[in-house]
Amino acid sequence: MKQLRESAIELIRLIRSKLLIKVFLLTLIVLWGLTGLTYTFILIVTPRLYQTELQRNLDTAIERTIKELSSVNLKRGKEIIKDLSNSYNIAIMLFDSNGKQIDYGEDILFVADGNTASVLERKSITQTYEVNFNDIQEIYTMTVLGKK
Repeated sequence: MKQLRESAIELIRLIRSKLLIKVFLLTLIVLWGLTGLTYTFILIVTPRLYQTELQRNLDTAIERTIKELSSVNLKRGKEIIKDLSNSYNIAIMLFDSNGKQIDYGEDILFVADGNTASVLERKSITQTYEVNFNDIQEIYTMTVLGKK
């Protein structure tokens, strides 16, 4: 134990007397700190920026789709909604003015992976938009569900 203590004291004296060791240790501490900051930035900030950009792109695509839906009939609108859903991996529900879900002979809840329940169970971004089609004089409600 005494020998260990003497070795530690000798090591501390060596570190205090040698400039090269001081510079090495200081550089090591600075690099560890910078690595930690970089990792924190990548872990926390980058996903938030990416999510914001994805949401902005989705909002733009939905606005463009709503404009396009107003110039097509209901049948073509279904195809457009499917394309949007598949492109962004979101679920879309369409309701008439009475709140009844529109049925096209298929399930209107389009999900890219085919698993409707998985989208509805996870945390989701839910937004509602009013849409219309050129062959029907009724305002429809389009609800968009997507994962956060």
